[in-house]
Amino acid sequence: MWQFTRPHTLIGSLLAIPSLYLHVLFSSSRAVTCRSALCALAALVPSVFANVYITTLNQITDVEIDRVNKPLLPLPANLLRRDHAALACGLSLLLAVLLSLPSLSPLSSPPALLAVLSSVLLGTLYSLPPFRLKRFPLVAALFISLVRGAVVTVGFYAHALWSVTGGLELGGGQVAGVALLTLFYTSFGIVIALMKDVPDTAGDSGVGNYETYAIRRGRGPVFSGSTLFLTTSIALFAAGFGAAAARDAARGAVGAAARRGACCAVGFASRGWILREVREVDSADSGGVYDFYMKLWKVFYVSYLVVPFAW
Repeated sequence: MWQFTRPHTLIGSLLAIPSLYLHVLFSSSRAVTCRSALCALAALVPSVFANVYITTLNQITDVEIDRVNKPLLPLPANLLRRDHAALACGLSLLLAVLLSLPSLSPLSSPPALLAVLSSVLLGTLYSLPPFRLKRFPLVAALFISLVRGAVVTVGFYAHALWSVTGGLELGGGQVAGVALLTLFYTSFGIVIALMKDVPDTAGDSGVGNYETYAIRRGRGPVFSGSTLFLTTSIALFAAGFGAAAARDAARGAVGAAARRGACCAVGFASRGWILREVREVDSADSGGVYDFYMKLWKVFYVSYLVVPFAW
């Protein structure tokens, strides 16, 4: 059942909400309290169930394709009964919605509810027939980048702000901060959407009859283009932190300079690690590309560890 939840996506959700919450607290010069921790938990729990619903629904509707692309997943490997899988999926959906309702969960908020419902809706349209919008590569990439970028970042940032300040009023620095975070995670979502299809061309074309960008443009161009896009995005954001750190140092703001300088260092270190790892990958080797794709999730996790200090 743990493997059925697709843990690499689950960990991303587990890190995203606390890091965004801490970012709001730190940027508002507020301390972590028991109430703020409970408010973060009130958003984290339904978001985890929403994540489980989205990933399990995708597996249930992709069993035949996964017999070719990912035969070791619980359903194609016959390690999990389909009715048990459907039960887990349905319960996850129910709990995601109920636990995000402010009327049932007083520490939830309208922004958290909207984020959960938006994620669930996009995930349903992505996987479930007759919609199954994952058949269209542009729409599929848009949906994934929307969930990972705008829905999670803006929705749960707004929930944190609502919980901390009692409203949604943003300072100028906070507006810029949430806009940059949204842009970065939208960029990362685009890379995830493109990269995940590169090792899956056999099942997508043969069983699913999809025309992903990896099938249309070729595995090599999509793989190299995705890597270039990600490393360029990371470099730009890291350089931005470096410039801000230099400005803070010139003004005598030592603490801010140290924080932003550390963010810059983490960004360039992550970019260098990606460039080193990608040299060992052959885009024609599905196993190698998949392993590299999973490594990119580690960079995704690290980025959320940096978020609380990016203020």
